[in-house]
Amino acid sequence: MEAEEGRIGKIIKYIYENYDRELSLSVLSEEFHFTTVYMSHYIKKETGYTFLEILTSVRMYYAAKYLTETKMKNGEICSRIGISDERYFGQIFKKNYGMTPYEYRKSGSQAVNPFQKFTETTQL
Repeated sequence: MEAEEGRIGKIIKYIYENYDRELSLSVLSEEFHFTTVYMSHYIKKETGYTFLEILTSVRMYYAAKYLTETKMKNGEICSRIGISDERYFGQIFKKNYGMTPYEYRKSGSQAVNPFQKFTETTQL
């Protein structure tokens, strides 16, 4: 059980360290020497979330941090978090946080690490 927790922690850590790049299930699978089908099932089994849900949540977490901790414009935040379409970013952000990036920035909310429980044992 402990080895499984360590493995999923390493996978989540990799996502956190590479969220700003062109990251896909194929890239992740190659890095950890799994097939994409196995990686997909493994992530879902261990976390309850799909790879894409995790990647999107991590990207939105960092976007929220940038919104509250910097004065970066949305376009710059998009490029920092690996999303090329600013409109898509706004839609996904609103879906995740229930408000637009502008509203979030003005609210003074603090970003919450969505997968902290998986990363506590793996140093980020």
